[in-house]
Amino acid sequence: AVVKLRIGLATGPVSVGMIGMKIPKYCVFGETVNMATAMEERSQAMRILITKYTRNFLADTGIFETLFRGQFKIDDTIVDTYWLVGSSNLEKGLDIFHSYYQ
Repeated sequence: AVVKLRIGLATGPVSVGMIGMKIPKYCVFGETVNMATAMEERSQAMRILITKYTRNFLADTGIFETLFRGQFKIDDTIVDTYWLVGSSNLEKGLDIFHSYYQ
């Protein structure tokens, strides 16, 4: 069987916490999580749909290529969305990722 993922990404603040005593679960809450869920729901198989804020964050790296998809109304807000279509310099991206998390 072939698995086809659809992915939605959003950038912003979140709250996290552990829920449960017997079987604890790590949970992430907030509008950013809700927006990422909305992006995933509007995405397509084998595609990554991102918000304008995520696109701006990625544009600052100069590594990723995006394509405007359109606008959606999400919770009474018009949201610009973009497809993440590729990477122009993956090695540079990995270097930035590693330096950020050291």
